[in-house]
Amino acid sequence: MPYSSGADLDAEDRITFRLEGTPIRGEKGAALAASHVVERLNAEGGQWSQMEVTGRDARHEKGIDVTFQGVDGTTLEIQVTAAERGLWKQLQNDNVVEGAISIDSAVEALWQATTEKRTRSDPRVVLVLDAANMGQFIFDPVIRRFHELHGGDAGRVGFSQIWLAGPTAERTLRLDVE
Repeated sequence: MPYSSGADLDAEDRITFRLEGTPIRGEKGAALAASHVVERLNAEGGQWSQMEVTGRDARHEKGIDVTFQGVDGTTLEIQVTAAERGLWKQLQNDNVVEGAISIDSAVEALWQATTEKRTRSDPRVVLVLDAANMGQFIFDPVIRRFHELHGGDAGRVGFSQIWLAGPTAERTLRLDVE
């Protein structure tokens, strides 16, 4: 079954969403999310290219999913995780997930995904929360509220940067800023 997702934000700041099918996961999902972040970094003056999806052994050892090479020979290491894991588990079992959440609930799900990775934090690694197939997390009010509540704290989690990767590079946003 093909994958589809959708989300709407109503006038009362309630987010309704629906996920259906089997989403892109694993290496393909990590590569897509990481490429959206790199596209944003390059738009801001970065010069990253030559993407490599990390092998499973290295992933378990260091938590790195994707690397990019800089024109100056440096390496950008990226760890990708789902923006919200509970929904993925439910989708695997039921093939359809729908519901409604508040902006604050969406923010707290993103914060939980961030803090769950704290034990693997490394100041040389970029953490990417993959929301490419989860539109409920990419609304501007969610991002603004995250910055208000957790932007400064996210900058102290221990990663070099933390990004929320949306369905496009334009909807991929940095979280570890106030």
